[in-house]
Amino acid sequence: MNDRGRIDRRFVALFAALVCLVLGGVAQAQSTAVIPPIPVGQARIWVYRDIQTSALPTVPLVRFNGAIAGASYQGGTFYRDVPPGPYHITVDSIGQDVNQDSYVTLAAGQQAYVQIQQLDNWDEEPYQPTSPTFYAWLRPPAMGYGAVLRSTFYGGGPLQAAIR
Repeated sequence: MNDRGRIDRRFVALFAALVCLVLGGVAQAQSTAVIPPIPVGQARIWVYRDIQTSALPTVPLVRFNGAIAGASYQGGTFYRDVPPGPYHITVDSIGQDVNQDSYVTLAAGQQAYVQIQQLDNWDEEPYQPTSPTFYAWLRPPAMGYGAVLRSTFYGGGPLQAAIR
């Protein structure tokens, strides 16, 4: 076998090892995020957004009772600890449609899961560029928890803005 064949095999082996290290590091980084328990007397609202490969690259703001809670990135999740009570959850959207928001009332210690959905080009007028329409939908805990585990964690903590 010539030297070129040995170099190619070494390169392939080195590349495979590098890929394994990178993927292992990514998996380890995501699994090391420690989520603190819900503070006493508080509730927690999780916000997540699945990856939509065909979606326009837009990052809308999510609001709880009008206060900015965070930005919703594709494939990402975040949480906010909030006082118990009723919450109107909305997501900024240029496109207007029905059922774009959610309402939830939480007691201390409860959690809610909100999925942000994006619909591009629902305006059927031809040749008109449109902006995406966003939806904030309340999801059952079993569905939301699983989605949060598969998402990239962008942090959490108390809702910093004043609630209107």
